[in-house]
Amino acid sequence: MKFLLLIFTLFISIQSFAQMTVNPYIPLTQPFNTSPWNYDGNESVVSIPDSVVDWVLIELRGLYVPPLDCQEVVYRRAGFVKIDGTIVSTNNDTIRYGTTFGDARWENMPVDNTSGDYHMVIYHRNHIPVMTKNPLRFMDGYLSVNSDFTISPEYVWADTNGLAKINDTTYAMIGGDADGNGIINVLDYAPIQNSLFETGYLNADIDGNGVVNVLDYQLVQLNLFKSNHLPKIYLRQEAIPTTITASSFVNPYTPQKTVDGYTSENPLETGRWVSQSGVPHWIQFEFAQEEYIEDIVVNFWDGSNSGVPRCSIEVSINGTDWWTIKNDWLRHKWNYIKVRQSIKYLKITNYELNVPVTQISIYEVDFYTYKP
Repeated sequence: MKFLLLIFTLFISIQSFAQMTVNPYIPLTQPFNTSPWNYDGNESVVSIPDSVVDWVLIELRGLYVPPLDCQEVVYRRAGFVKIDGTIVSTNNDTIRYGTTFGDARWENMPVDNTSGDYHMVIYHRNHIPVMTKNPLRFMDGYLSVNSDFTISPEYVWADTNGLAKINDTTYAMIGGDADGNGIINVLDYAPIQNSLFETGYLNADIDGNGVVNVLDYQLVQLNLFKSNHLPKIYLRQEAIPTTITASSFVNPYTPQKTVDGYTSENPLETGRWVSQSGVPHWIQFEFAQEEYIEDIVVNFWDGSNSGVPRCSIEVSINGTDWWTIKNDWLRHKWNYIKVRQSIKYLKITNYELNVPVTQISIYEVDFYTYKP
């Protein structure tokens, strides 16, 4: 799934900046590379554009991982918020995105975020983050998205504490979260106290005027116990089986070679498992304990690079009771197969090849899960 170009037109007001001038200490490089954001983007500028009041972090979250809706981050980008509430890129224009959501390695594979629906999150370093209550649509010809967080508290995720009303028509991010943990409480007084009378770009500078003083206590006091609890982030990562067995193999092409074994499609490449002649044959993967598996990716090579194997893929929790998640012809190269359940065992059995080849090999089987 490729997007030629997506354009985000975004608006967010920041409560503490409603009546302020531009902060002279805004850094030239994005500031979200520390906890709790841990964003490693390289956004930077030579000089801060006119009317910019601070950096913000924009995030898209995918929907497709049941029951982890809104918990997979598919895109992040740092940008600027201006004094009029518009969010712009480091080029001082609209946020643009044009690439694939999937790993380039699976460029030809279907990806599960095919609905094109994503929740958008905005982070600021000392305000409570906000996320759209409803997903935004990026598919079906929509090449641009307009998102205005300032118009209503009903627009944001979770609860009515998600935005602060700053006048009759405008809502803003809630200020006072000095430690950036998503909730304002008495612990947010400590960073202010520890930095009293210091100047610079400091998270304890709640009102953003470049100096930490007693005035920074005001928004903490005003917004005590307010929060907007975003769904916990789960990251897509590999799950590695501990034991791999097979019905047959040709040394040195052992079953264990299928774990991170792919390096090329050279028939002599040892980073793969090769069966002995004759079908059917199978290969089985076992985990140390029951593990939630979202999907697997299997790379076949059939010995002639022209055939297609007919395979059954089964899963089990106890090694005795099995159920089939796939029974079909699988093309060689990368095969993407949904699992979406907790398992301890997975078994791939090849019953037939559509060419007169009596061996088959697997370059790699990758198991993917989601963990916080």
